[in-house]
Amino acid sequence: MTQLLPFEVGNEIYALELIDIQEIVESRTQHPFPAAPEIVSGAIAFHGRIVPVVNLPLVLGLATNQLCPRVMVLANHYGPFALAVNRLRPLISLEKGFVKDDGSAIKEPSVRSVIPWGDHIISLLDINYVVAAIETACIS
Repeated sequence: MTQLLPFEVGNEIYALELIDIQEIVESRTQHPFPAAPEIVSGAIAFHGRIVPVVNLPLVLGLATNQLCPRVMVLANHYGPFALAVNRLRPLISLEKGFVKDDGSAIKEPSVRSVIPWGDHIISLLDINYVVAAIETACIS
């Protein structure tokens, strides 16, 4: 069984596998992060650590002026960093074979797979794309 946590960024619905998420943080004050690249919207104090918050709409090329009120801190093998999102959706459990990496059929490099769910289409975010965008922004 694969568990996905869908979330909204702008008007789009994305998801990450639950195993990639350490914790969801709401109403956490983001502090300025001096000299950080533009894709870092700030930083939060999280269990005694300073964790940069990535402006996910900017990484995904989405136009949004909304402040993203929720923060997903990613599991330690990617971090420490967090993604700011607009809204969380209920957890989805799928059979293992239901989620396939279908990068050859998807034209958006940030998406691993597209999952039909009710009346919605959920884009499974490629976390490696986000990590690469962060690394590129930090090197530039």
